[in-house]
Amino acid sequence: MYRKVLLLAFIATIFIFTSEARTVTLDGVKACGATLGATCKLDSMMKLLGGTLSKADDVIIKGAKNMVYTVTSPIVCHSMNVTQGVLALNAKADVSGNIYIANDASIIINADLLSNANLNVDGSVIVKAGSSLVNKLNCNSCALNLQGGSLAVNGLVADASSTCSVVGGTIKHAGECVYNTIPKCSGSGIFAVDANANVVLNSGITCLDKSVLNLGSKATVDIKADSNIVNAINLNTDAVVKVSNNADCVFSGIKGATGSVLAVADANVHLNAPSTCHYVTLDGLSNVKLTSDCAVTDLKASATSTIDLSKTAKLDIKKIANCDSKLNLNDQAVVLVNANANANINGGIKCLGQSTVKVLDNCNLNLAKDCHFDNVVSVGSKSNINLNAGTCNLNSGIVASADASIKLNDKSVCNILKDSNLGKVDLTSTSAININGGKTVIAGTYNCGKQALTSVTNGQLWLKSDANINSALDINANSKVTLDKTCKLIGGVKADASAQIDINGDCHVLAPSDIKSICNVNSGSTLNLGGDSCIHSIHNLNADAKAIVNVNGGSTVKLEGVADINGKCNLIDGSNMHINGLTNIKSGIQATGSATSDIVIGKTGTCKILADSNINGNVIVNTGGKLDLNGKCNLGTSLQNSGVLTITKPCVINSVNSASNTVKSTSTFVQNNANAVCNMVAGGSIDAKTINFVSGTVKGVGALKCDTCNLGNRVDANLNIVGNVNLQPTATVVANVDSSINGATKFVPMVVASGSATVDGAVEVVCSADTWAKIDAGAAFKVVSAANVKGSLDVKASANASANVKANAWSVVGSPCNCEYVLKCNK
Repeated sequence: MYRKVLLLAFIATIFIFTSEARTVTLDGVKACGATLGATCKLDSMMKLLGGTLSKADDVIIKGAKNMVYTVTSPIVCHSMNVTQGVLALNAKADVSGNIYIANDASIIINADLLSNANLNVDGSVIVKAGSSLVNKLNCNSCALNLQGGSLAVNGLVADASSTCSVVGGTIKHAGECVYNTIPKCSGSGIFAVDANANVVLNSGITCLDKSVLNLGSKATVDIKADSNIVNAINLNTDAVVKVSNNADCVFSGIKGATGSVLAVADANVHLNAPSTCHYVTLDGLSNVKLTSDCAVTDLKASATSTIDLSKTAKLDIKKIANCDSKLNLNDQAVVLVNANANANINGGIKCLGQSTVKVLDNCNLNLAKDCHFDNVVSVGSKSNINLNAGTCNLNSGIVASADASIKLNDKSVCNILKDSNLGKVDLTSTSAININGGKTVIAGTYNCGKQALTSVTNGQLWLKSDANINSALDINANSKVTLDKTCKLIGGVKADASAQIDINGDCHVLAPSDIKSICNVNSGSTLNLGGDSCIHSIHNLNADAKAIVNVNGGSTVKLEGVADINGKCNLIDGSNMHINGLTNIKSGIQATGSATSDIVIGKTGTCKILADSNINGNVIVNTGGKLDLNGKCNLGTSLQNSGVLTITKPCVINSVNSASNTVKSTSTFVQNNANAVCNMVAGGSIDAKTINFVSGTVKGVGALKCDTCNLGNRVDANLNIVGNVNLQPTATVVANVDSSINGATKFVPMVVASGSATVDGAVEVVCSADTWAKIDAGAAFKVVSAANVKGSLDVKASANASANVKANAWSVVGSPCNCEYVLKCNK
């Protein structure tokens, strides 16, 4: 169309309509010739045409190629066509209609150019000075060059074969503008997008040197191809930079005001200088790479996008982040969740090197999928961290304020490898926390759900506040757990032999447990082993003198190793104690409640009870076991010895029900193993309704109180019996003549009873040849003394007796009063 207009304009030099409107053709070739590079002033030509131009005039400037035609005086016209040559506009031009620059033509703007219509360019436009404004700029294989001044367009379309360079001055865009070519800005050029304008850069943009890209309020730039902007992009309120269409862009920072937006969709953006942007969004296969600081008020990223930080970059989340993308940090990069911000990082975080995440005060950080931190993570006061899924590896630990909170949900797993400080911790669902190194101090409450897991391996866990752990607490090799306050181990505990447990408060173990480690119950603390008839196995237990160990709920504690219980030890409501190791109970045992409690000494057990005790059930010493009763003992039902029993203080088996305070019908002492030994120490006694020494040995000096005492064992002791005694056929009474003759102690009867004595069995004489030589013929030694003695005793010599002693050298003779039996020497 433009070429038709040009052809018609060349037909007539001047054509004047009957109305005021004119078509004016300025033929520069005729007026000035066609000398290459020559300059021609058009002002004088216009005067020859009848004076100045009016707003109704259509002007056609017909020049020669490369000829320069200058306008030095202001002009006004309706439209302007430049067909050929160079039009140098050195004065203001006010064109109300279209301006056309043909393919072989150029316009150099050194003053103000105003057009209310279109500037259509097939040739070139050079802006050097002035403030120019056109309604719409159409570039068709044109060359647009700004060197100074300003050019404002209310719309623009530049095709792919056009060129656009801004080396100085400012190009201002209003309305809708589309570049299918690359605007190249350099020098001090400014690429400005006015308020509410929209610029589409289909081929990208470059801004080098000191050139800048400025966006006014609510302006939008849509970058659809690779771009490089070396200075900060200036975004006013609500301005938007869009990057899309697989573009790969490098931005040297963004200075964004409130409401500013960086929207990346299926593209890559590298921010390598400090940036501030209110909203940042990533959609599709997008990537934002930060190598410098970037402050964002609102961040959104899709699951298919990524955000990479490296060098000393810092992503400062000011208010909110909803990232389904992955965050990758390297070098010394930092993600900062600012005070009062809420960040949802659902795609996980990977922090390598010295990079880290810092959460300031009053924040919420939600993490999902796998997270990896090589450096320390810090959490400020009253902030909340939620791990909603995936595995979180804290290789250098985490430092959180005492009033901060960390919550693990769903199937999330947190692995802590170095020293850490946490506030409140909650584990729900099937989550897990693993302390795999360093010391983790939890200052707040600790709650672990029934299906969740708490595990310590090669590390330390220090719970300084109350804790409720509903699943089994796993304390693995080379680990330590310290409990300062009330801790309820509702799911029990499992501890490796190389581990250690320190209890400084009240610890309630309420499910079956296997504690192979050292367990220290320190001063002022309490260990309650309970649950519903649970078995608690403890291999090494140390309880301070001011500590308390309770077994309750019908549970049983098995002491498998070394146990030193220096404080109170209570068996409550039918709870029991099995001892299979070396146990010292310094303050005795108290058994209370309506149900009876038993103590069982296993075949590998040794127990010393060093203080007064009340045990309302049975005490059983199995074969191989050892029990020393060094304090007064009140037993409820029976004392059964098949091992080694030592009694140094009164032991009363009274069958008293502590709940009703009534005496049961029977109370029994029984020893029925051939290898069993009962050591009686002066001051020691056994008081029971029935005492049965079926087999084994009783040694020492002691007292028995009973209705009936049955001795069917080896009696190598001096027994003072209150009650009746039966020496059964299997009994052997040891008469140690050697000890009497050669020692300082006068020989006393082996058995002295206050009631009747029915004797059978044998007397074993211990008398060496040397002792035999010292004994006078007819010498007698009392063996049994009672109010009434009946029966008979045989004599047998000990294995070390001399030959003549074995040959009927001794006999047992009853007294005329039937009150004693003596051992008589038949020398």
